[in-house]
Amino acid sequence: MSQLSDAEKKEELMKVHEKVQTLTGYEMFLFRPPYGNYDNTVVNVAKDCGYYTIQWDVDSLDWKDCGVDYIIKTVTEHKHLGNGRIILCHNGTKYTARH
Repeated sequence: MSQLSDAEKKEELMKVHEKVQTLTGYEMFLFRPPYGNYDNTVVNVAKDCGYYTIQWDVDSLDWKDCGVDYIIKTVTEHKHLGNGRIILCHNGTKYTARH
């Protein structure tokens, strides 16, 4: 996201926003930049679009494809795990639930 122009950032955000809203009726307000790639401009453009930018506290490392037990152990034994924490999981990985 940080490599895009402000107009491109806004277009990316709003294209997804409108698609989700059309499909679900839900008005999204949280934004986690892809790959965690952000700078102050990304945060400001997201804010102008009505989004609060977030990041994760706990990385499940599910992308390593080491198995379900590995993911569970990585998350449950993470030093930052606790109430209100955000766990990073990826769609399309071998052992991450698809629903």
